[in-house]
Amino acid sequence: MKKPPLFEIRLLNDLPHALKRREFELYFQPQFDVSTLHVTGAETLIRWNHPLFGTLSPQAFLPLLEYLHLDEGLDAWVLKEACKQNKQWQQAGLPPIKIGVNAYTERFEHPNWSDLVKSALEESELDGQWLEIEMTEHSKLTSIHEAYRTIQALDDLGVQVALDDFGTGHASLFALKVLPFHTLKLDKSFLQNLDETKATTLAESVVQMAKRLNLTMVAEGVEEEDQLIFLKTQGCHQAQGYYLGKPMNQTSFATFLKQQNA
Repeated sequence: MKKPPLFEIRLLNDLPHALKRREFELYFQPQFDVSTLHVTGAETLIRWNHPLFGTLSPQAFLPLLEYLHLDEGLDAWVLKEACKQNKQWQQAGLPPIKIGVNAYTERFEHPNWSDLVKSALEESELDGQWLEIEMTEHSKLTSIHEAYRTIQALDDLGVQVALDDFGTGHASLFALKVLPFHTLKLDKSFLQNLDETKATTLAESVVQMAKRLNLTMVAEGVEEEDQLIFLKTQGCHQAQGYYLGKPMNQTSFATFLKQQNA
């Protein structure tokens, strides 16, 4: 969509009121067991249903949200809504799945952030085993001690933690070395150009590394059948991407989940 004049200015003016006006909506992209293609979980995404510009992806408004220092409030809302929605699906008789919620590295360094997760679980009555927090690199980790403490606190709640977009950030290997992650999410760039020897070798190495570290391996950005076949050959545990399932709103995802498990 071509941006109209003063597009960002209009968004800056509207963002402070968007949450109260219930203009944000959660979407869910399914994750699959690579061997069986059964749905194992979903990553929570967000869209802004803007009254003038229609449905906007996060790339259009998250930088502006951070500029206005409203991102923490939206993160808290996403966390609570995702937990509540997952519990509602369970109460409706749908098979329980794990829901992943993204969180920047800064959240893990906040001493009270695990309390927010605990509160979201208690309010929704969702068992912690059905929630996964995905650490997304946003800036350098400045306090490894606090990040470690937060992950341990989440583990005590039964919540697992994933290192998201592995291979794209400068701190990924360091974080993987010192922090007790449960899951490693392979960035989609590793699945590109698999017909080239170097690309294949790199992807194989990361998948095997995760297995040796006893981490659950999730591949992102699966867009072609050949990529899925490669992951299955390598013994990758789970995958997500447009070839398998596009992001859906909560109603469509519930229908999809019901059909997948019929």
